[in-house]
Amino acid sequence: MKTERELLIDTYIEDHPKAKLPNTEPVFIHGKPEPLEVFKLPIKLLVFNIGNGRFAAELLEEQKRLKRELDVTKEDDVKVIQSLLLNQNAAETHALKEDIRKNGQIYPGIITVDGAVINANRRMAIIQSLYQETGEERFEFLIVARLPKGVDAKALWRIEAKLQFGRDYRLEYGQVNELLKIRAGRNSGLTDKQISEALAGRYSPNEVGVRLEILKLMESYLHYIGKPGEFKHIQEEQSGEHFISLQKSVVGPLKVSAFKSEVPKIMEVAFSMIRGVDGKKRPSHLKIRRLRDIVELPTARTALLSAYNAKGQLKPDRAAVLDAFETADFIVEMQEEKDRPEKLAGRALSALTEIDAKHQSIKNADFQKLLADIAKEIQRLTVPHKNHGKAGH
Repeated sequence: MKTERELLIDTYIEDHPKAKLPNTEPVFIHGKPEPLEVFKLPIKLLVFNIGNGRFAAELLEEQKRLKRELDVTKEDDVKVIQSLLLNQNAAETHALKEDIRKNGQIYPGIITVDGAVINANRRMAIIQSLYQETGEERFEFLIVARLPKGVDAKALWRIEAKLQFGRDYRLEYGQVNELLKIRAGRNSGLTDKQISEALAGRYSPNEVGVRLEILKLMESYLHYIGKPGEFKHIQEEQSGEHFISLQKSVVGPLKVSAFKSEVPKIMEVAFSMIRGVDGKKRPSHLKIRRLRDIVELPTARTALLSAYNAKGQLKPDRAAVLDAFETADFIVEMQEEKDRPEKLAGRALSALTEIDAKHQSIKNADFQKLLADIAKEIQRLTVPHKNHGKAGH
């Protein structure tokens, strides 16, 4: 049975023969290129596709704020969706708007048989805004290729992914929206191999799985900081690379190692680091990668886990967590330099000379114990040298 929008579109095409344009648009359907008829249709007959991956994070945040899903058939919600699309990448949106104002719509979009815009949501939002600004009749229409009836969710995902992940697409998804789009493909019932093929090999089947694990880490992090589902937060803090490094270099390898049981704590430490400390620069994603080396070195691992209290809870002071990481990382660095004693001794001397003898912490028992331990190490290193000297006489 046809939907109401499908019937309205059919009727418009029948009543307006010139709506059908002479050209066709090739679109891959079920792995084969199909030449689709192209039409010039009134925008009022079409609806936005809120499953469009390009603004998935922004859409989720807005729906969370509204505490409901947006309805593409309601005027107020349509305005919200239009605003989300227009505010994406403002500079590029402005450039595209001026191009359409001057040259009109050049390339057709893609719609379902009942008028849901699969590809060209942003262009439709721009054309709507131009009509609102100018009242010009030419901005009441969208040029589109219409998909046939019977294209299921899997096929729709493949079509949109092929079009929008192509090398020439105009607006980058961004890391988070790309991951959400891949998950939508998995949720539609596609296998990782099918998703990989739809993306023209952009990611291997195995890499598709890794990308979804990265998204899971992001979800866990958002719960950790009390912002569940607010993926836009990750975009705003520009921490996407941190989660890629965490999964690929730390969590993934550790889960198949002898240190599998340490993964939950290491993730929690990483989340604290990614969240950052007020007044300090967030550690780079390259630092996140060091967590694997730290876990694999017993002395470094012990130093890192000092960030946990006696009850096994991570200390709420993120500065203390970062200090524990930096100490552990320093131990790893020292281990890596163990065959260069002069360099290690030089670094130790440089560190000691930076200490202010008048600092109040000098008198603390813990500090004095550290000095005593340092003195023991100095003695350990100097005695062999003296003995060697005596043996030579």
